[in-house]
Amino acid sequence: MSGVKFVRRVDGLTYEFAREGEMHGFPSYKRVDLDIWCRRLPGFGWVVCSESGEVSSRPFDDAGRGDLPPEGVWVSRKGDRSYVYDLIRDDGDATPTLPTHDWHIEAREYARHESRRGRRFAYPDVDPERTALAVIDMVPLHVSGNAYCRAIVPNINRLADALRTAGGTVAWVVPATGEPAERAIEFFGPKIAETYSDAGTSGPLPTRLWPDLATHDDDLFVDKSAFSAFFPGRCVLPQLLEQRHIDTVLITGTVTNVCCESSARDAATLDFRVIMVADANAARRDRDHNAALHTIYRSFGDVRPASDVLTMLDIATQI
Repeated sequence: MSGVKFVRRVDGLTYEFAREGEMHGFPSYKRVDLDIWCRRLPGFGWVVCSESGEVSSRPFDDAGRGDLPPEGVWVSRKGDRSYVYDLIRDDGDATPTLPTHDWHIEAREYARHESRRGRRFAYPDVDPERTALAVIDMVPLHVSGNAYCRAIVPNINRLADALRTAGGTVAWVVPATGEPAERAIEFFGPKIAETYSDAGTSGPLPTRLWPDLATHDDDLFVDKSAFSAFFPGRCVLPQLLEQRHIDTVLITGTVTNVCCESSARDAATLDFRVIMVADANAARRDRDHNAALHTIYRSFGDVRPASDVLTMLDIATQI
């Protein structure tokens, strides 16, 4: 095993540890950016500790007496705060399992819409040629530090491939670059405002995306200068979709509760049929993700898993 990763549940922050020698007859793993170790210590089992052996994290429901650090839940204490992590083993060529959001819509919300309109979902079918997949802000700044973002890449790629095949439109949206606005500096502070203003980086739009995303030359590539990709005057996407007679928008990307939710709200206001793809959006925490999905389902559009959307596209192409 070449290394391990600790993914913090509250926000998806990831710490990577690389294999570096042995201690007490067991593998030793060093955090790539600090002198922090994951080791099996006599009398303790597997822990995260300093070079001197001061323990900061241990497995939650495992004694940690095996030959390798146990996968699953670990807890840590930093000062007066405690955090929960998921340990993921990296077996070299094997692809490590990334955490996914535990998303849901409450049963009472389903029941509310079923009683009002006679069905759970407003849009039970789609016309692929009038459907667009909008992929929001999947750029390295957001994706690299959030394991939830990296976990949704396969679903986004599957949706993009299926929609292209069915004759639909795929649109990749990245943040516009430029000097931060005065309001952004006032609200976020100068450092964070500067970071956000550079989030989209520079160069041709396709090169600004996370490299594992599968784009195509016929896709749309646009930037936006607001949270929403559908706010009038801040992104050309609505006009481009109208030119293609698009009436349905599949919202994916990050972060669920900011730019994706803003885009879904504004798309609905512009009279697009909105479907938020629950497991192709990513936030920092499950509760943030679920709060946004709740709002969208209640007032702005449907919330469906990628598997449902793929089935809808498959059925539509057979008609």
